Amino acid sequence: MLAPLETFDPEAFRGNDEVPQELCNFIVAIALIYNDLKDAVYVHVSMAGLKPAGPSIRNRLWGALGGVQLHAFRAVAALLHELFSLIQTNRKLLDHSFFLAVLKQLHPRSREAWRALVDVALEATPKNRLGKRLLLLRNKVLFHYDPKALSQGYIQHFLVTAKRDNRAYLSRGDSMRSTRFYFADAAAEGYLHSLVGYEQSEELKMELGDIIDRVNNGLMMIVGSYIQRRGYSFRSETEP
Repeated sequence: MLAPLETFDPEAFRGNDEVPQELCNFIVAIALIYNDLKDAVYVHVSMAGLKPAGPSIRNRLWGALGGVQLHAFRAVAALLHELFSLIQTNRKLLDHSFFLAVLKQLHPRSREAWRALVDVALEATPKNRLGKRLLLLRNKVLFHYDPKALSQGYIQHFLVTAKRDNRAYLSRGDSMRSTRFYFADAAAEGYLHSLVGYEQSEELKMELGDIIDRVNNGLMMIVGSYIQRRGYSFRSETEP
């Protein structure tokens, strides 16, 4: 489903008196985060599509697919954290005249998505639903390996009165292929439930594709508009 292959002059990302090298580097970093977000959300969506029809049951297939999908969800949160950090670190570039000219070329929807990212990155109060969802993904989703947080999630899932499981599950094989610790996935998910509640966390996971589609559309437009604003054109290429 990829568009036809094109190229442009690599000089587009060499700085000059008008465009500092720091801004060129910033756009390359945005392009890589775009790719990584796309990959992670595609895994998340693909896992949902592989689940069998009907209600979930406690078996190896559902456990493995759910665990991989949760991993992709957590990976998206980690990538967004990196994006917010990138924006924070380069906040002086946000008001550069060339970058502002790039933003001015964007569709209003793409500018709105970028504004939501900047608001969350710079700890301003989000003004729309997208910003509020991004704030949840930034602050509430466990993407690192905090033992205390995982313990809290484990207790939430297995040991409280309203626990979701009476038994902790695993597949105990003799290789990486045959082994999975489902209880660890449950601990990570339990932590999310403890912070935002079960219904809101499930809603957030269901909306993830749309959220990243909005975010990545904005990043995609920034990268393309930057190259064109530098005065470089795209050339069609034939593939072997």
